[in-house]
Amino acid sequence: DREYTGTLTQVRLNPDSEQDVVKYNCIIEVNNEDFSLKPGMTATVRIKTAEKNNILKVSNSALRFVPDMSAAELSMLRDQLDVTLEQGVLWKMTDSGPTPIKVNTGLSTEKETEVSSNELQAGMKILLKRKKSKKESKRKIGLKLF
Repeated sequence: DREYTGTLTQVRLNPDSEQDVVKYNCIIEVNNEDFSLKPGMTATVRIKTAEKNNILKVSNSALRFVPDMSAAELSMLRDQLDVTLEQGVLWKMTDSGPTPIKVNTGLSTEKETEVSSNELQAGMKILLKRKKSKKESKRKIGLKLF
């Protein structure tokens, strides 16, 4: 249950593959003055690749939200917004319905993504993709030929 801080100094380029999992041996320099780390011990490692402070972030489901509009309306909006790979669209609810906000995206985790736009403010309410209930997500029983 101890935590150690170290520096990743090498990634060995000869991978091991076990049960369809590819593993790369790494060398991490750690202060081990008390010799508590022994050869052959396993560890769970978190490697920080970047860090940012004072940013806005949203749930990834917010970037996947698509309002209930016709295909023609969505296509026209897509053309107007001209979104690149480094950008996304968030939606806020206004009196006239869902309104798009074009945002620049940055660092991303499995659950959240950094976003920036002049139209965004901390605490602003945005629309999210609705999660399916357990009842809705259950697979239907029966035969499926294709």
